[in-house]
Amino acid sequence: MEFKKIMEMNAEISRLLAAPLSVVCSWGVFRHGVVRVPQLGDSRVMFLLVNARLFQGAVYIQPGPGDTLNIWLHEYRDMQAGKGPELLAVVDETTPQTPGEVIDTAIERGTNPDEYNSFCAGQLDKLNRQFNAPGLN
Repeated sequence: MEFKKIMEMNAEISRLLAAPLSVVCSWGVFRHGVVRVPQLGDSRVMFLLVNARLFQGAVYIQPGPGDTLNIWLHEYRDMQAGKGPELLAVVDETTPQTPGEVIDTAIERGTNPDEYNSFCAGQLDKLNRQFNAPGLN
């Protein structure tokens, strides 16, 4: 997929989930859309296929009663084994985190800030070494 299309897709997801664009980009979203998931009933749900640090699979965002959103995770290995998705959270206006923050904590950032910062520093170091390699300047 070309870079422009990826950035347009990530910008739309960012807007819908109230998450910064840089956060959505870190999830490794490579496909999104609307689909029916038999295990989640008859309603259509938004899906994101992600390749994030802590999770690889599908994230489903399903409208719930009132102003709630049900967020489901479905790992690739569980899909292949025929298992259904697992409910991650029900998010509404009283939830202290936005839908994007709930998803980010589960699939990318985790709950240990020091571990995540160390991971990011390592990734930045890899990029710096790659782009400062001899012959690139």
